[in-house]
Amino acid sequence: MARQAPDLREIAAAFGVEGISQEARWDQSGHIHETYLSTYAVDGGTVRYVHQAINERIFPDVAGLMRNVARVTAHLHSHRERAPSSRRWEVLTPVRSQTGDLFWRCSQDRVWRTFLCIENAESYDVAPTPAIAREAAAAFGRFAAALADLDPGDLVEPLPGFHDLEARLARFEQVLKEDPRGRAREVAREVDQVHENAREARALGNLRARGDLPERIVHNDTKVNNALIDTSTGHGIAVIDLDTVMPGTILYDFGDLVRTATCRAEEDEVDLERVRVAPDLFAAITEGYLSEARAFLTAAEREHLFLGGHYMILIIAVRFLTDYIEGDVYFPAHRAGHNLDRARVQLRILDSLVSQRDELHRILERSLSR
Repeated sequence: MARQAPDLREIAAAFGVEGISQEARWDQSGHIHETYLSTYAVDGGTVRYVHQAINERIFPDVAGLMRNVARVTAHLHSHRERAPSSRRWEVLTPVRSQTGDLFWRCSQDRVWRTFLCIENAESYDVAPTPAIAREAAAAFGRFAAALADLDPGDLVEPLPGFHDLEARLARFEQVLKEDPRGRAREVAREVDQVHENAREARALGNLRARGDLPERIVHNDTKVNNALIDTSTGHGIAVIDLDTVMPGTILYDFGDLVRTATCRAEEDEVDLERVRVAPDLFAAITEGYLSEARAFLTAAEREHLFLGGHYMILIIAVRFLTDYIEGDVYFPAHRAGHNLDRARVQLRILDSLVSQRDELHRILERSLSR
């Protein structure tokens, strides 16, 4: 079905955007929401906004989601004022509608929200250098540190069970048994890899169940492209995409950085010889993240940080593989076998992480001791 173009003038008016529309560009990089970057001429200059249609299939509790966003951004703004820094640090700013709400339902019965655009910044799907990886990780570390004194009970869970490995594995086994598209036979090797790695990954859930890891407000989706890098200085200056910010463990965030920022291959690379954890990138993300987050981590969090990487890589591999077997119902597939390719990349990253465990542990220990 063709995408129905929205009336951005209606949306701009609903959020009280002033000025004359100059340009509107559809951002095709996101998988979940429909996003437009719009430019308006105001008083001889320009102001840019991000207009975004919320995917209500994924986020049915829009009000709860946006309360989270409001609570987190308000706390981050307050923290920035209380602890000013000589380095640039930006906070995502939601725009209220004319009725005072942070979302608005348009005439096409779609829910929209609007943010001010953070200027002079860029993001990367894959960190091109260790310096960029370090700065992206530092931005996430600063984000976590700023939220360390916010009560996790203040937020709802917009995606219950988002990083629940047991639930993901149960769903995986169910879909594998049902095999609705007749694809299970071709993924026997990948299924074995999941089973081989599940026991170690389950240790994280056991730690949480025993209360060894404190409940914190974490981002839960620390992909490199959710950190913004200053185009002039190369410094990490902001964290975006706050939809998954909710209670969890800091191991999720560190682990997802390991997953997304330590491999130079694309997420859907078909040449698996190119897929490996690069020790220089691993060193960069540990140094960057811990430079900002080290001070508030508990002894248990420090001890088990590495486990976060194993856990997050496996859980994303399971999600991609489940979706492939089920028929590509969640992650958009742009070619035959796309989600299988994605799953294979994750499993290859996990193999690389495990095979280099001793060296990577030494790198992590050096960063923790600084």
